Amino acid sequence: MRHGGNVWEGQPADWLDFSANLRPEGTPAWVMDTMRAALSQACYYPDRAMRAARAGLALYLGVDESCVLPTAGGAAAIDLTL
Repeated sequence: MRHGGNVWEGQPADWLDFSANLRPEGTPAWVMDTMRAALSQACYYPDRAMRAARAGLALYLGVDESCVLPTAGGAAAIDLTL
């Protein structure tokens, strides 16, 4: 496969392309189920304090909520440290 993640080219077994996020098998069923279940909440603007996200991540990670700071990607997290 050429650089750039063209999933319509070649066979999935031949893919070795680290330039793009690719999943030859498609979206897992559990991800689709989770997205469908959460869709009813998509009509609301996200909570600026991200309380639900922080609580869920803290529970999953086994840490206090004060230790969790969700950001809009790694670059945003790095910017907060500068």
